[in-house]
Amino acid sequence: MNLRKWVRYTLKAIEAWQLTADTYGWKRSLSEGRPLDGEGRPIPWYTYPAIEFIRTLQLDDSRVFEYGSGNSSFFWAQRVKQVIAVENNPVWAGEVRLKMVKNLTLITAEEKDAYVQAPLSVGGMFDIVVIDGRYRRECAVVATEAVGDHGMIIFDNADWYPDACSFIRSRGWFQIDFSGMGPINPYAWTTAVFIKSRLSFERSSSYALIGGCTPKWCADD
Repeated sequence: MNLRKWVRYTLKAIEAWQLTADTYGWKRSLSEGRPLDGEGRPIPWYTYPAIEFIRTLQLDDSRVFEYGSGNSSFFWAQRVKQVIAVENNPVWAGEVRLKMVKNLTLITAEEKDAYVQAPLSVGGMFDIVVIDGRYRRECAVVATEAVGDHGMIIFDNADWYPDACSFIRSRGWFQIDFSGMGPINPYAWTTAVFIKSRLSFERSSSYALIGGCTPKWCADD
């Protein structure tokens, strides 16, 4: 690489870093240990492409159920009519409640069955169910029962749970992957959005996410 190309590469690399680190908020998120945008506002721990997609939607009258809670709950609460979340960690649930967000209801369920069945126990149906907590395979089953035909399921770390995603697709949902970087993590992953569709396209079994990883612990969750 000659000097001119090296200078151009360096300048573009700096621009790309500034976009990710400053504009998207990756540097602030890593520093504070929680997902934040470039202005310090709470965002979900999803991939940046998925967050950008959600921001395009008009969701004022929507009801959202979350498996797992945190900055994502605050993000959703700013955009939808009602958020209900279930949390298995009572200490963390207490910290989330301290924010006193008026349209956020947080359920604590330490026992597995109560956690998994939570969206049905509070009366579903929901416009959106987010799977981003414990027992994701079991939660995927309940999510397909708790979302109407015109809603969607959001499954974070979908690349780590192919069996759970395959089950959702088998129930008539179409999977759209938003893969890439996101807050805090130094690698790419996938936040998938599932919608009801009669599209007949099949998914490739040979696809591998560029820059991703598969943690050993996800097989046991």
